[in-house]
Amino acid sequence: MKVVLLIVVAIVGLVALVAVAGTMLPLHHVASRAAQFRTPADSVWQALTDFERLPGWAPELTRVERVADMNGHPVWLHTGKRWSAPMEVTEMVPPQRFTLRIADPKLPFGGTWTYQLDAAEGGTRVTITEKGAVRNPIMRFLSRFVFGQTSTMDAYLVALGRKFGETVTPVAGVPAS
Repeated sequence: MKVVLLIVVAIVGLVALVAVAGTMLPLHHVASRAAQFRTPADSVWQALTDFERLPGWAPELTRVERVADMNGHPVWLHTGKRWSAPMEVTEMVPPQRFTLRIADPKLPFGGTWTYQLDAAEGGTRVTITEKGAVRNPIMRFLSRFVFGQTSTMDAYLVALGRKFGETVTPVAGVPAS
């Protein structure tokens, strides 16, 4: 019985330590990743902005559906296996740049994702800039030290490469302003 009690106390202590450390981390962060594609910008743009078809190649997405506009902007509900988030399209400059914003302030995370497409070396360079907020201190700690703040962007860029039959290696990007 003492062993079980010690294990429970250790787990509670660890969670408390993670929570305290998480509260000491900044609420907001900026992260940016980029990848080079041989594919022309128009084709990359089409793949990135054909929101209903994203689940066919984008990791973690199982469904994307159009929902009611917000602030005069289109909104797409992105759904994964264990989550969903309404994504408001706040900027659309074809075929160069668009920005999505999580349109639900009740979620434990939020922010914007700006996609910038630039012509480069016979193809397209895609840069994704995340200006995020992680409200839950435990999730803030985990996103910083366990999952990594760029892991979702990296997986997205690698999957986009696979869609075009390319192997890409994401690198640090220059954050969009």
